[in-house]
Amino acid sequence: MEQLYIGKVVGTHGIKGEVKIKSVSSFAAERFKKGKKITLTKGTETLTLECLRHRQHKGVELVTFKDHEDINLVEKYRDYEIYGDYDPNLLGEDEYFYQDLIDCKVYNQHEVYVGTVTSIMENPRYDILVVKKEDGKQLLIPYIEAFILEEKISEKYIRFNQLEGM
Repeated sequence: MEQLYIGKVVGTHGIKGEVKIKSVSSFAAERFKKGKKITLTKGTETLTLECLRHRQHKGVELVTFKDHEDINLVEKYRDYEIYGDYDPNLLGEDEYFYQDLIDCKVYNQHEVYVGTVTSIMENPRYDILVVKKEDGKQLLIPYIEAFILEEKISEKYIRFNQLEGM
């Protein structure tokens, strides 16, 4: 099954094997619930662990893995990236994962091709699409209604209002 990036281990908490995960998932409670399997990767190393417990604390997810209830067993996971299953059942109608935006072709209001979405920058007020233009430069587009005129994510198409000077 396809995997989505859902966060990163940023440290440990206590001595009972909890890891601190900076999650980028809107479904953290579902992603880290008891019995769910997640994939940890760092470099060429990949392993799958089963979640035993989960709670939120001071803006991070605290997760304990089955058979890893000791700080000495989890300290090595710092800086590992976390991946979970791509599960469209988590989404409502007209919702999608950020990963679905990657590789979308971006056009301005006049239907002129501008570039391709390469990533999404998170911002406290709104997210920003990072678009690689044909000349190799980047264009940053606020991902808000005032800029996004039309999107057909299943067709990898986004049309936006390009203001003068962008």
